[in-house]
Order: sequence, then structure tokens, then C-alpha cells
Amino acid sequence: MILLMISTSLVFAKKKKIVVKQSGSKDGIHYNTVDEYHNWQSDFHSLKCKNPGSIVCTWGHTPRVKGSSGNEYDVNQLTSIAYKKVEEYFTNYPNDKNFKIKLQIDGITIDIHAKKDNDQSLDITYTILEEIE
Repeated sequence: MILLMISTSLVFAKKKKIVVKQSGSKDGIHYNTVDEYHNWQSDFHSLKCKNPGSIVCTWGHTPRVKGSSGNEYDVNQLTSIAYKKVEEYFTNYPNDKNFKIKLQIDGITIDIHAKKDNDQSLDITYTILEEIE
């Protein structure tokens, strides 16, 4: 009797997910509430900044992501690039209220959803995904 054993291994890609939500500020920098959350086990990180105020919307412990080239990026670098796209869009299309785009930077995906309110304040959500093998 011949016993044939087949070995299979499944490789599941893991994703590091970082979400930055900014809402209610006209300058996109200063807020009343800044909440930071990290789940290092699942590699989920979020920064939520709400309502106009005097607190700078920034990370206390800034997550980093690695691009397909092997270069590491500070999340602030990526959101800065993304914010320039939002500014550029609303400058070129001042009557539009919504902007959505997906950027690829060195294999890192950044989904941007921006909404301009009637009072010209911006609500912006950046979702940054890094594939981890």
C-alpha cells in the first residue's frame, strides 16, 4: 500500500491599516478633539480629529509603512502628499463638494475621501493600506 501525502500551505497576505479622519476644521490642522488608537496585534491604527480648536492633529506614536521598494514611510509624509491632492482638487473645482481618489505610492494604497461643507470646512478620511507578506 502506498500512502501519498500532499502538503499544502496557504499564505494569506496581511494588511496594515491606518485610518486618519479629520472633520470640521477650516485649516485642516487645528481641532478640538484628537483621539489616537493603536492595535499592534492586528496592525490597525487610527487618528480622529474633530471640530475646530487649538490642538494640532498629529500622532503621538506615528505608524510607519513599508513600500514595495523596501523604503519606509512615516504616515504623516503620506497624508501630507494626499492633502496636497485634496487642496489641488478643491482649488481647481471650487464648486465641487466631494472628492474621492485612490493613490498608489510605492505599492502603498491611500484612499482619500474629502467633503467640503457649506462653511468651507473639510471632512477628510485617509485610509492607508500596506500589504504584509
